[in-house]
Amino acid sequence: MADAEAAPVVDSSIEVLACNWLTVEVFQTCQLGFASGAGGAICLGIPATEIHAALQLQRVPRPHWREVAAGIQLMGRVAASTINAAIERATKH
Repeated sequence: MADAEAAPVVDSSIEVLACNWLTVEVFQTCQLGFASGAGGAICLGIPATEIHAALQLQRVPRPHWREVAAGIQLMGRVAASTINAAIERATKH
C-alpha cells in the first residue's frame, strides 16, 4: 500500500462546477474507510456515519443532505476503486 500512496500525482487540479462545490468541500473533510487482513488492505469508500458527521460539522442545510450525501458516496466509491486498483498494481510487482 505504501507504493500506491507514494505514486506521483500527474495533475492535482480538478475543475468543479459551482453546483457541486458544497459536495466537494464536505467530501474533502471525510475519511476513507479501509479494511485489512492477511491478504492486504482494501479501501471501502466513505462510511455513512462519516458522511453524516461531516454534513453536521460542515453545517450543511438539511434540505441539501440527500443530494450532498449521494455525491460524497459516489466520490468515495470512485476514490476506493482508484486506490484499490493502485494497491493491486503495486502488489503485483
